[in-house]
Amino acid sequence: MGGNALAEYGAQRVTPERYEEVRSEVLLAFAMERINTEVPYEMPGKLDYGDVDILYSGESLTRQRIFDIFGPDTKLCKNGHVISFLYEEVQIDMIHAEEDSFNFHYQYLSYGDRGMIIGRLARSLGYIFGHDGLFYKDGDRKYLLTTHWGDALNFLGYRTRHASIATEEQLHEWLMSSDQAWRGFIHADSENRKKRKRDRLRPSFKRFMEKFTDRIMDFPEYPPLGDAMSEANAAFPAAKLAERIDKDQAIIAFKLRARAKFNGNHIRELLDLDDLELGEFMRYWVGSFENEEERLVYIDKFPLARLQSDTVETYAEYINNLAVKPDA
Repeated sequence: MGGNALAEYGAQRVTPERYEEVRSEVLLAFAMERINTEVPYEMPGKLDYGDVDILYSGESLTRQRIFDIFGPDTKLCKNGHVISFLYEEVQIDMIHAEEDSFNFHYQYLSYGDRGMIIGRLARSLGYIFGHDGLFYKDGDRKYLLTTHWGDALNFLGYRTRHASIATEEQLHEWLMSSDQAWRGFIHADSENRKKRKRDRLRPSFKRFMEKFTDRIMDFPEYPPLGDAMSEANAAFPAAKLAERIDKDQAIIAFKLRARAKFNGNHIRELLDLDDLELGEFMRYWVGSFENEEERLVYIDKFPLARLQSDTVETYAEYINNLAVKPDA
């Protein structure tokens, strides 16, 4: 996205007229293959285009599928859920979307930086607003609240809907209309360093920053008072947020308890092993369980004396196996 992925192969920026021609031809080609596609709304008034962004659902496109549709000499590259290819002189970005969040993804990518700026507001309030929905953030975990675009906007303070946006000025006014907006929200950068740098360099985002800075005294100095989890739980009861967080916290507590009860340090002292010996035996010991869950349940279930005696037996088995030559 952005039109740079295939620059080395001659991708060019094109006029709105040429953009419309290429978009229609490519969409028709995918329609003939029964591939569901949608093109996000672009900002009105653009003088040229660096690429054509197309959202699609269903099975992920492969390089071979692109070759089958557009020819074996098609120039392309793949980056995550996006596969880009050159159609004549225009870069086409095929963006894969999940079925259950397709409309949210479509809306998120529409109107340029709209989704990214709303995402900053959400992040400043304790949530994540991305292409796949609105989430509550709890440490390094995130919990889906909704994939309904309108419900997410309403929760983030956008009480009015725009039927369409005719100018960038209208978009900026609407983005600042949230009753949850506050002076610092625009600085709630993405956690992805590369994305942070890219966002800040976008000309349209710079223009929004200038307008917001000019109006900054119109907004509260601090974010709205309230507990993010409680408000999300009340607004989206079907998400069962509190229940899911409690369940995850119980799992985390269980794992911490089991790991503290019996671990490599205990085994080192029990068997009087040095670091190398411990590492080699631990691989054998861990491998004696089907998976981590089975191992932790076992540790949690039995008393320490039982764990120690079992481990001594396992170590004797391990030493015996080492003593047996492979060709014996």
